[in-house]
Amino acid sequence: MLQATTLATLAMEEMLNVRSASTTIDFAERAVAAGLPVEPHRGENWALLALGALAAADGLDAALHGTQDILVRARARGSALTVVTVSALQALIQVRRGDLAAAEADAQTAIELAPDLLGARFLVLAVAAAVLAGLERGETPEALQRLIDRAGVGYDAEFTSGSQLRYALAMLRAAAGNHESAIEDLRACGRDDPAFGGENPALLAWRSAAALSLAELGRHDEARSLAADEVQRARSYGAARAIGIALRAQALVAPASDRAEGLTAAVDVLAPSAARLEYARALVDLGATSRAAGQRTAAREPLLEGLALAARCGARTLERRAKAELAAIGLRPRTTDRTGVDSLTPSERRVVELAATGDTNREIAQALFVTEKTVETHLGRAFRKLNASSRRQLPDLLARSGG
Repeated sequence: MLQATTLATLAMEEMLNVRSASTTIDFAERAVAAGLPVEPHRGENWALLALGALAAADGLDAALHGTQDILVRARARGSALTVVTVSALQALIQVRRGDLAAAEADAQTAIELAPDLLGARFLVLAVAAAVLAGLERGETPEALQRLIDRAGVGYDAEFTSGSQLRYALAMLRAAAGNHESAIEDLRACGRDDPAFGGENPALLAWRSAAALSLAELGRHDEARSLAADEVQRARSYGAARAIGIALRAQALVAPASDRAEGLTAAVDVLAPSAARLEYARALVDLGATSRAAGQRTAAREPLLEGLALAARCGARTLERRAKAELAAIGLRPRTTDRTGVDSLTPSERRVVELAATGDTNREIAQALFVTEKTVETHLGRAFRKLNASSRRQLPDLLARSGG
């Protein structure tokens, strides 16, 4: 595994030093091709490095396939520790892909199992993903703060994943309207942890988030300076998701006359990427900008497409905004169906995903470390919500939802 370890390390260094997304992916994919270990935490952390680098560089589908491969084998072996560590990473990958229900399910898996195995210190990735997904799913800042408190996690400067949690906490404060505190936390991501969060916006887009909060406080010059810095860094690295996020923020903090052009650039960059939620966000912003300028016809298409994508991602906060913008131009799309996959709880989603692969109730119970009765209860509720009568229907239902 020496070659795989070297390749994974090279991929991570390429990403942390803001060099090249394509080279990052090349190194990481070559490492993964060597064969992923069954239990990466046992002296083979190179696998987590490679998959994390893939996710940051926009190799999101490859990263997801890798975590899923490890999880299938870990569950079959009953390796709870591997399930915890890899589920937490997979939760963040799913947030980046825009599959928010899956992100919550993976995060909950780690949060439920971790305390008895690792302790709260190792829950930071899972809690960060749960907070970011929860905000998009329309959960209140107060409810998400209670989740953090129950998990018992906090920022730890010595833990390499700590910057992910600090970023999520900043997003929580911004959502609650506490922009001063959000800006302080976001700037600290770059100041206190320059390697794992400070330099490359593909890993942590703290500058664009801080720019949006600065603009909310009327500090436009600071906002534009930070946004421009992030655009330059993102373009230098070359990951589409990071470029799109940076361009969107730069457009939103720019003068109104320049906004549409910048948002169009963000939409164009994000369209072919796997980052569906960021694409939906840019589309809705573009439509809202056109609507505000009195261009009702131009606003229609991006708003409708953004609404459809937001619904598919389970991004209820963005979905509500898109509907409000459409109502402002005289369109009232039908209410999004909440009886499908998006209506499943995280626990129901986990059970359905395993049932869709052909696992029996006993196998699902063993994989999730719960009782067969619990599996039966979750499946029964899920079947009613999905209007499904057979397990054979589950793969198609999940595929249509983007899962």
